Amino acid sequence: MEKLKVMNFSERNFKKLPELLLSNKILNTEAKLYICSKKDKWKEEKGLIKVFYNTEPEVMANKIFVLGQLLQRRNLLTMSSLVVPTSLVSVDGNIIGYAMPWIMENNNMVLLLQNPNVPLKEKLNYLKEIYTILETLKRKQAGEDNPIYLGDIHESNFILNVNTQKIQAVDIDSAYIEGALAPISKFLSLNENFLPYLSTYPIDYRTGNPIPSENTTIASFVFMLLNSLSMDKSFRWSYEDFYRYLDFLYQSGMSQNLLQDISNIYSNVSELHFCKEYLEEIDPERNYILQKRR
Repeated sequence: MEKLKVMNFSERNFKKLPELLLSNKILNTEAKLYICSKKDKWKEEKGLIKVFYNTEPEVMANKIFVLGQLLQRRNLLTMSSLVVPTSLVSVDGNIIGYAMPWIMENNNMVLLLQNPNVPLKEKLNYLKEIYTILETLKRKQAGEDNPIYLGDIHESNFILNVNTQKIQAVDIDSAYIEGALAPISKFLSLNENFLPYLSTYPIDYRTGNPIPSENTTIASFVFMLLNSLSMDKSFRWSYEDFYRYLDFLYQSGMSQNLLQDISNIYSNVSELHFCKEYLEEIDPERNYILQKRR
């Protein structure tokens, strides 16, 4: 078993690192990002260091456990669509976060999917690529007893690499594997609509968060889709507004099968379903923004 590498800093040297400031539209509530450089004889490489606000022993032990498990999954490490941590980072012997590659030229997906000036056709293409990442992650772990899931799936945790024009998933430390603490999920953790459906989304009572699974993956992706279509925060809708919007989509000619699978996110089904072909059925020339009632 490989050990996690550790990048060591003195407090004095760490304080010299510049902070990377993100747009206030990009959700980042658990950490700060710093820019670091690694030089050798021929070149200089820049990376990022993610420093957690909460460095309590239980929290850091869980992060180290998840990253250590991820390191063993060589079939996942080959996925260029995942921005995988490269080492832990310590300051004066205390683990404070981890280092990862820095995709310097990137566009965060929240700035694209929630931008009214980006055509729906382009947004649907982005969503298809994100869904492909989620499908590939599932396929590469087919038959494994203890798969890893992305735990906090939302727009801000995907970026478009400007140089390759490919989408990549970030915030991999919020991944989940059995035995770990279930991470907070932007779309699911604080959404009271999910409380009646514990058989679909079992709760980790240590954290109060839903345990990441194929069902949470699909539900989170559905919210990304609805957010992009409605230009609203669908995960905050009441039941009434949720089903009102689905009726609006039905009246707009959207596939009944797609709408049924979307509606199932609020149900006690054992297994949610979604397929990428649904995205092909959505008319990119239509306006799916429902005017709010006054």
